[in-house]
Amino acid sequence: MSGRDGTPLRRRPSLPKDPGSDTEPVGSGASGLVPAERLAGLGIAGLSRRRVAVAVGLVVVAWITVAVGRQLGAAGAAQARAEALAAEVERRSAEVAALEAELAQIQDPAYVRQEARAYGLGAPNEIPFAVDPAAPPLPPNAPGSAATRLGEIVERPSPLEVWLTVLFGPDPGD
Repeated sequence: MSGRDGTPLRRRPSLPKDPGSDTEPVGSGASGLVPAERLAGLGIAGLSRRRVAVAVGLVVVAWITVAVGRQLGAAGAAQARAEALAAEVERRSAEVAALEAELAQIQDPAYVRQEARAYGLGAPNEIPFAVDPAAPPLPPNAPGSAATRLGEIVERPSPLEVWLTVLFGPDPGD
């Protein structure tokens, strides 16, 4: 006799009967098999060893996948942070270079003399002056402006026109 999975069933030695009893001893059935041995061929709730191994394997694979995914996410975050830090270092380096250039300018004696004039501390032969903040801006073709210094040809009025403008005001046709 064999079980469902083909393994042979063992018979248990029969227990002696009680002389005054008509029943069989406890633990023995009609076939003489122990109940645990009768169920050995059946899987627990339909689970065989192979199915349990596959389920455990799937759980291990899922766990490894999640662990690798976390590592990749952490590596990506670290890469982004490294790029942000590199950009910050570059920005700070440019700022330090600008501050060093400003320090060199401030320490230049010509700059110090120019700033001293703003406080009336120029040379003894200089006459301090200031431009009124409410003064209108100069025209683009004013003497000494960049347009005249760069070689732009500016039509200058004749001295007679300048005197007539001073005496009688601007020409109404202009």
